[in-house]
Amino acid sequence: MELSSSVITTINIPSTVTKSSKSIFPISSSSPSLYHRPRLPIDVLHEIIENLANDKNSLYATLLVSRDWCRTTVPILWRNPFELLPTTWDQDQDQDKIRSLLRVYFAYVTGDDMAAVKTWNVRIPKLRSSPTFDYIAFLQNMNDRHVITAVNILFPYLNEGFAYPIGHNRVCYALIKEMIRRASNLAEVTISAQHWAILPNEHIEGFFAMLGGQHPKIRKLRFRLRNFGSYLYPDDQLKYAVCASNLVHQLKYLEEVEFANIDVGLTEILETLKTRPKSLIKIKFRYCCFYDGRHAILRDWESLEGLEEFLSVGCHHLASSDLGFLEEKMIVKDKMGLRVQLMGKDKNNENQIESKKSKESKDSIRYSIFKKTKTASL
Repeated sequence: MELSSSVITTINIPSTVTKSSKSIFPISSSSPSLYHRPRLPIDVLHEIIENLANDKNSLYATLLVSRDWCRTTVPILWRNPFELLPTTWDQDQDQDKIRSLLRVYFAYVTGDDMAAVKTWNVRIPKLRSSPTFDYIAFLQNMNDRHVITAVNILFPYLNEGFAYPIGHNRVCYALIKEMIRRASNLAEVTISAQHWAILPNEHIEGFFAMLGGQHPKIRKLRFRLRNFGSYLYPDDQLKYAVCASNLVHQLKYLEEVEFANIDVGLTEILETLKTRPKSLIKIKFRYCCFYDGRHAILRDWESLEGLEEFLSVGCHHLASSDLGFLEEKMIVKDKMGLRVQLMGKDKNNENQIESKKSKESKDSIRYSIFKKTKTASL
């Protein structure tokens, strides 16, 4: 959607008005100024700018229209500011953009956290004056990976010569802590615990406690426990998985949850999902380990009412035949069918209705099972 030129065009009126022109533009002491611009209702203005949310160039342009447009645009720009940065960050070309962004967030870091950051001789970019808006309060999408990447580019020396970059993680921790603490309405959160292997456990536990206590209306949660090449002690893996499970119970408006790269602690997560929030309609597992019959826990889920999607990608020891009971439960419940997707190498699926090769891998097969049953007439 593009802004009409009539919205932002100003009409220049000559400073001297002739008698003939006065008959066309009558002016009196009670008449509004010729330079007065009619103001759009705030709800209309907000709807216009919301339609530009995916066009960052237009969003930046609206900042210059008027104060009302600026006040409406800034919260939208800062809902997920890292999203407006280039998708492939270049350490040279994008440093200025990243520095401008982190400069604002560092303005909120104070006290012990700032003292800890300064012990690593971090050259923090500073604002010339106090922030015009409470930018961090507008944050709705918090992904710790975005912060980590930005810090990597802006402060590369924090990683140089260190097998375990404690200074780098301390800086990231200080920034993310303020994001969680000061954001007023987080809706989507991604936490990758493998990045915090060398931080004290209470830091990670603090993240989860703050999210559950201050942001009960989170609707989308992603939790990655470990990644290839990273290492977490089994005890820590279990502790973080339990924290994630407890958070799921606390979020009464949660609609979608995704767990990735989980081995130790998966049993606790599956047990938690037995009594998941009623709002939860999508459950996803990526590269998790379902060995030792963990998939059997799924059979004990109390109810599938409202569940719309169950997705498994690259999970070990979880075959499509293990999920046949999901459809059975839906039929027993006499509800609309459940959409089940499996991406793996199991090509023998008794319940298979449609199969096609996934675009992601030649060896990967995507199974879509979607069955509808008529509800009983009253």
